[in-house]
Amino acid sequence: MLPGPTFSMHVKLMKTIPGNFGGKSSPLYVWDTALTDNITGKIFAGGAGGGRLESSLKDMDKPIRWQFRDLNGDGFIDYRYDKGEVGKPFWWAWVWQPKGKHGRFTFSPKHGGNR
Repeated sequence: MLPGPTFSMHVKLMKTIPGNFGGKSSPLYVWDTALTDNITGKIFAGGAGGGRLESSLKDMDKPIRWQFRDLNGDGFIDYRYDKGEVGKPFWWAWVWQPKGKHGRFTFSPKHGGNR
C-alpha cells in the first residue's frame, strides 16, 4: 500500500508480458490498482485505468513511482505515476473531479508529461 495524504493506493503485480524495444528486452508489467479513502475506507477501484495499470517498470509498488498532490490547483489531492516508457520516461496523471456526493478521478494529460 502506498499512503497518500487523503487516500492510499494499493498496487499488486498481476502479470509480466515479455517484450522487445529497439533490440532490448523490455517486459511490460501489468498491475492491479485500487484507491482507498483514508477517512471513510471507501474503495475507488476505477483509478488508474479502471484498476489496471501498465508500465515498463517492475517496481510500481514503491512510493518513488507515485506523487500525491494538488496537480491542478483546485484544492483536491490528485495523483500521477511514473509510466516508465523505455527511452521516453514520463508521468501519467489523474485529477479529482468532484461531482455532487460522488467524485471521481479522470485522466489528465495536461498534468502528466516528461519526468
